[in-house]
Amino acid sequence: MTFPNHRPDPLQGHTREWPSTPYSDEARAEAPPVEQSCCVVLFGDCTVYCRYYPPANRPEHHLAVRLRRAFPGQPFGVRNVAVDGETAGNFVASGRMDRVLADLPGIDVAFVRYGVNDRKRDGISGCVENLRALCGTLRDRYAGVMVVVETGLWVDYPNHYLWDRNSRLAPLYDAMKAFAEA
Repeated sequence: MTFPNHRPDPLQGHTREWPSTPYSDEARAEAPPVEQSCCVVLFGDCTVYCRYYPPANRPEHHLAVRLRRAFPGQPFGVRNVAVDGETAGNFVASGRMDRVLADLPGIDVAFVRYGVNDRKRDGISGCVENLRALCGTLRDRYAGVMVVVETGLWVDYPNHYLWDRNSRLAPLYDAMKAFAEA
């Protein structure tokens, strides 16, 4: 028996590679040099890192496409410096923050999304103190940086955890929101 189109089709089926679509091509566009763009940096843990998503679906690519569409003509560079399992406290204390910031001559907007792992290790008040130290370092180092503390994060269950943690995280988010408002 013969089958039409019997040759292998590399574009068939699920792939974690970048397909060529108008959106993915736009997301894949080379970022302008940091010195010539509005530099946006994403700081956080596994909820920001998202390496289990295909590249076009990662937060830095979605944000870059949406910013470029919303502000045509304004160059944007979006960097994701998040790491799975990291806490804000460890990011600052381990020296990794210093290494990351050494590569960034300027940051215009910093999105900070930590909390879940900090709460496990340091409790709610420790989490807020870790955020305070991180945000203070960013403000001291980059005059005029807009720091956005993300609060009320929905944790992707069951991809991140074996049980739904969202309702248990509410007290943490209330404390983070109070910190961000202050």
